[in-house]
Amino acid sequence: MVTGEALTRSAPRAPALPTFARGPVLLVAAAVGVLLTAVSGRYGYFGDELYFIAAGNHLDWGYADQPPLVPLIALAMDAIAHGSVAALRVPATLATMAGVVLTALLTREFGGGRRAQLVAAGAFAVSPTFLATGHLLATSTLDPPLWIALTWLLVRWVRTRADGALLARAWSPRRRCR
Repeated sequence: MVTGEALTRSAPRAPALPTFARGPVLLVAAAVGVLLTAVSGRYGYFGDELYFIAAGNHLDWGYADQPPLVPLIALAMDAIAHGSVAALRVPATLATMAGVVLTALLTREFGGGRRAQLVAAGAFAVSPTFLATGHLLATSTLDPPLWIALTWLLVRWVRTRADGALLARAWSPRRRCR
């Protein structure tokens, strides 16, 4: 008979992670959010934003150039604040802020300490691409944070082997118990 103590000793453990630099990383994300919000209403619609609003008013499962997520977000934001460019761009700004935090979390998964996490978050924050387009509601704005999130989940799963870290695996009806 195997006791609980024997199972605990034999189960592989994930390596300990460095402390998350929560305060500094959230400060960087907030600074990016303030900056992007300050400039988001300074000029009119980006051409693709008008397309996304129009596509949102004619929702479909997909379009020739993209899936329906961005048009759905554009429709929701236009319904909340019709005609407001600044309101339309809030999800893009939030996604860019999330990219800052997720970059730090990914750095932590690779064993980066507080300083490395802050440097990585800062590098994402001052990237010319994200500073120039981080407030525009576009597929190219939402893609990087989503890819970073998927990479973070995959790296976390490789480190911990906790199947719950993989979303598709966690929702699978065939999930095996160990």
